[in-house]
Amino acid sequence: MQTLLRNIFEMTFDKMDRATQEERFEKLRRVYPDIAEACDPARLNGIPERGRSFVVSSLLDLRLLELTLYFQQDTQRIARCEYCWGYFVPRTKKLNLYCDRVTDGYRCKDRGSRFSRNRKKDQDEALLICDQMRDRMYERFLRYQEAAPNERGSLLPMDHDQYNAWSENARLSWSAKAYATCLPKSPLMQRKS
Repeated sequence: MQTLLRNIFEMTFDKMDRATQEERFEKLRRVYPDIAEACDPARLNGIPERGRSFVVSSLLDLRLLELTLYFQQDTQRIARCEYCWGYFVPRTKKLNLYCDRVTDGYRCKDRGSRFSRNRKKDQDEALLICDQMRDRMYERFLRYQEAAPNERGSLLPMDHDQYNAWSENARLSWSAKAYATCLPKSPLMQRKS
């Protein structure tokens, strides 16, 4: 039953958060005609909204009744979070890509923008250069820290404070394009064989 409900939600609500209830119901009707017939909000037209009660015989019937009541109203909509892929009811009518669920102390809304920015890195050369430089500096820091004292003479000195200072300066730079134009010429950024 859980797989069936998940499939119904995916077919009905995925990428349909700006669609009308009628468009969602028609999509459900095309994919699952039997389920759409059971969830048809037209079945509730003769029942007054105040004081109505329903009798269901199974958990699936309960979920289908909830879908029926959902399709009958037009004030709330269901959207799918682009980060956790869970379904949620947005608080506003604006397009919401992320929910408010908290995982590991952070909301999807907070992590979502970082996640989408990381997906766009492949298209943004300046961000790729910035990440490459950050990784290179971190590797130098680790190499220097892990090297024996007699082997450090051939390495660029890099302690924790220097790495943190470099990282903070890089973070405070006015844009990622400044990294691409200024920092690669720095002697710290030259490859050492």
